Amino acid sequence: MARLPDSFLEELKSRAPIAAIVGQTVRLKAAGSGRFKGLCPFHDEKTPSFHVDEAKGFYHCFGCKASGTAVNFVMATENLAFMDAVRKVAAHAGMEVPRTGGPVDPERERRWRRAREALDAAQAYFETELRAPAGRAAREYLKARGIQGAEAKAFGLGYAPQHGRDLAKRMRAAGISDDGQLDAGLLGRDDRGRTYPFFRDRVTFPIADRLGKVVAFGGRALDPKTPAKYLNSRETIVFDKGRTLYNLHQARQAVRAAGALYVVEGYMDVIALSMHGFEATVAPLGTALTSDQMRVAWQLHDEPVLCMDGDAAGRAAAIRAMETVLPSLAAGRSLRFAFLPAGEDPDSLVRSRGADAFREVAANARPLVDLAWETEYARETLDTPERKVHFQERLKRLVQTIDDHAVRNAYHEEFARRYQETCHGTLETRAPGTGSARRPPSPPVRVRERFAMRGPDRLVTERHRDAQLNQGAARRERSIVQAVINVPELLDHVEEKFAEVPFRAVPDLDAVRTELLNRHAQSDPVDPSSVRPWLEGRGLAGLLDEGASSDRWDSRRVVEPFVLPDGGLNAALAGWEAAVQIQLAWVHRHNPPPSATMEQVVAPGPDDEIPWSQSQP
Repeated sequence: MARLPDSFLEELKSRAPIAAIVGQTVRLKAAGSGRFKGLCPFHDEKTPSFHVDEAKGFYHCFGCKASGTAVNFVMATENLAFMDAVRKVAAHAGMEVPRTGGPVDPERERRWRRAREALDAAQAYFETELRAPAGRAAREYLKARGIQGAEAKAFGLGYAPQHGRDLAKRMRAAGISDDGQLDAGLLGRDDRGRTYPFFRDRVTFPIADRLGKVVAFGGRALDPKTPAKYLNSRETIVFDKGRTLYNLHQARQAVRAAGALYVVEGYMDVIALSMHGFEATVAPLGTALTSDQMRVAWQLHDEPVLCMDGDAAGRAAAIRAMETVLPSLAAGRSLRFAFLPAGEDPDSLVRSRGADAFREVAANARPLVDLAWETEYARETLDTPERKVHFQERLKRLVQTIDDHAVRNAYHEEFARRYQETCHGTLETRAPGTGSARRPPSPPVRVRERFAMRGPDRLVTERHRDAQLNQGAARRERSIVQAVINVPELLDHVEEKFAEVPFRAVPDLDAVRTELLNRHAQSDPVDPSSVRPWLEGRGLAGLLDEGASSDRWDSRRVVEPFVLPDGGLNAALAGWEAAVQIQLAWVHRHNPPPSATMEQVVAPGPDDEIPWSQSQP
């Protein structure tokens, strides 16, 4: 008989915001950590006996004995059939309901349950190893970071031993095969089909779902020579990285009492803030905040505070987060940005200056609308009519990315007010198609007339300028990636910076970067001879080939001298650092969206070329 998979229903139960769903019908009051109570909607009562437990994903009335999940509640209160209630709850959880036109795949269900068992067993093993003699170095590392036994236990921290094979052996003895460990992300498989322990000699951080069930791990290397300092489980049958936030299950229980939700960068930031009283803190998993992760955060709080480093990289990351969030803004649903002092992250700030220092930073968090306005305003001096018009066009393009009609219009109105105060002029307050504007639109101009007004010579000049801009930025971005491939030891020195470089002219380089970092994390060789077929097998080689001067994959393909493998590590490192600094400055000044046309991009400045590095003939 056709039915929904148990794995889907269990995941729906873990991800459904039951307090928010019930709260639309019942006025709930906090009754402890992650617990709420109110008057039962199923029978008349004056004293509340209806309780909701977010940790268990259940409601229960001690008066009439009604109980169930979010799906049961929607069925009962809205008189919906089971599948209709599932669809409604799934929409709240950001999940798609699988088709039920055929029987449940028993093999997938078996794999899903086996992966869950393996993860639970691994968590118990890692925690035990942290307390064992082999975990001494891990304990010393945590102690140096201000984490004692109680804090380690509260966050389920553990240790994956150097030898690594012991866990796999114990799993097999418990009846969990290598395939089950692969499904759980505990084993990896190399190009020859051999398995290897995914986590070795690392402090482990369990990554849990909304209900606190482990779905993956993060690992922090203890050996400073290890290529990847932090390593996350790959995506598996139970783990979707783009929809998961670290510490979600604990932050969910703390957010109501805190009245705020903080989004930080890493595991240690979360733990340090929690230890200093900011338990409602979450983090994305080693990547930029995704729109799906933002929707999960919004289920906890309407306006989370995104905590960013105060340097240029932090500012660029904030702008990327703003672009990600803008389309999803809605009434009462936004984001604020808190910029930390230069050289500080949340972990270092609270450990060196205490909770009050972070509290002050959070209190000064800026609304998203401020960041949007300041980003566009800072891109050029508004000293000519042409630049003012360009500024207006950028504002309108930015606002038109907002899907919600009411919020989009509100942003237009707010930008119009600021433009009037700053530029002493009038800015149209509505996007095309959203209503009347303050100024009537100009009559349409036919293509031929537009060409005549601009002139063919000017058109050729503009196209040549735009092509130069595109080629220059693309050349720099490809060089940043090609250097990592041609000079393999370079990645040992620049791994963290490489993970954060914003690519705009060739945004698909993100895919190449992800593959290179994953390969590096597994200690696989990264060099032209091995990477070329490896990239071709994933359909990515063309991203580096475009604009190259040769049909061969060798040193003649590079476009900047620091990319040449025979230049040595020092030359490659100096050139690479210079290229990245120019890229960050360029993005900070112009920050064209990935889909921008060349007409939407500001002309390059004199510092957009990499010094001492000329293009190859």
